[in-house]
Amino acid sequence: MQKPKKTLIEGVVYFDTERDLQLREQVKNERNSLINMMLVEKNNGNDVQSPSKKTPVHLHCDTVLEF
Repeated sequence: MQKPKKTLIEGVVYFDTERDLQLREQVKNERNSLINMMLVEKNNGNDVQSPSKKTPVHLHCDTVLEF
């Protein structure tokens, strides 16, 4: 099965597999860096925030939200 390597529309590059791989690597490195920073803070005895689940808000046409 073949995959396109680039998507061009009227000469503008909309997708490039090489650029995509670079961006994925950058995201992976940033994610690892953030995780390491959080682990260092936790291991140093600083306060940490436990994860909390957000309840989804069901919206209707007549829903009024106050901010």
